[in-house]
Amino acid sequence: MTQSSHSHELPPQVVILDMLLGMMKTQAIRQAVLLNLAERVKDGPRSVQDLAEETHTHPTSLLRLFRALESLGFFQETEVGSYEQTSLSYFLRPGVPGSMYDATLIHGETWQWRPWEAMSYSMETGATAFDHLFGTPLFDHLAQYPEQAEVFHRAMVGLTAQADGPIAQGYDFGTFSTLVDIGGGYGRMLTAILRAHPQLHGILFDLPNTIDDARSQITSLDIADRCQLVAGDMFKPETIPHADAYIMRQIIKDWSDEEAVRILSNCRQAMNPGGRILVTEQVVLPGQHMSATKLIDLQLMVVLSGQERTEPEYRALFEAAGLHLAHIWPTRSPYSVLEGIV
Repeated sequence: MTQSSHSHELPPQVVILDMLLGMMKTQAIRQAVLLNLAERVKDGPRSVQDLAEETHTHPTSLLRLFRALESLGFFQETEVGSYEQTSLSYFLRPGVPGSMYDATLIHGETWQWRPWEAMSYSMETGATAFDHLFGTPLFDHLAQYPEQAEVFHRAMVGLTAQADGPIAQGYDFGTFSTLVDIGGGYGRMLTAILRAHPQLHGILFDLPNTIDDARSQITSLDIADRCQLVAGDMFKPETIPHADAYIMRQIIKDWSDEEAVRILSNCRQAMNPGGRILVTEQVVLPGQHMSATKLIDLQLMVVLSGQERTEPEYRALFEAAGLHLAHIWPTRSPYSVLEGIV
């Protein structure tokens, strides 16, 4: 390392402190979303005084929030006490393409925050801190709070939407007649795949409440005549429809090894001869790569029973489910398509 390159590096203590301030950044950005600040300045600069009156907040407190957010790249001061949109704050608006509005909301929710306070419980026991604190698994908890569940689902759609096209183009679905999207939510990924492969027929498979919500959206699309909606439970093999292939994105990562093997085995039993099971996930790489994925892995440890996995770990899951991991297809997104065959 040369002296010149070393002089441009931040001291280790500064780097560590910035990492430790992460929880403050999360709450500051979430407060911007709760106050809908990005939407309020969409048409041009606004004064903090006006925004404080509009949001029923303390003017000085709101100014301090704006200063902190500006230091992170959100909003920009145009004149003393007035702020405008930036390319980052734009994505805090609800409903815009690529919006991070709902994702920001859930990252400050109590159900997501408290398990991190109890991380030591997961470290000591290997069990999920969320279940320990709330007395029930996450998905059962969300089922009791429909509004939280809706925000959670919208956040998951928003976080994965940018990968729909790359996944549709990154694997040759043209060899199949029917494709089932396991736990496919509102069918965004399946819609992208069906549009890219006109000969393909799709089946959106999810829990009954989700299918009911998805129906109105799917029926209005151009692929509606090639997309069947089926309500069921991936842990109940008798409810899984027969097909040539099954795809699941961010499903396996949410479950323990034992539960993941059950899901894969159930799909294998329903699969037509010569079919494929396609697991679409981010495959963990060694070393200082994919830091976000490895932090999400800790999130899965404290909130769910699942985990992010390496290639050997996925290979072991496939084998335990009676499958062979034949190929891993990268896409122009963080996700890869792991192809399983009998």
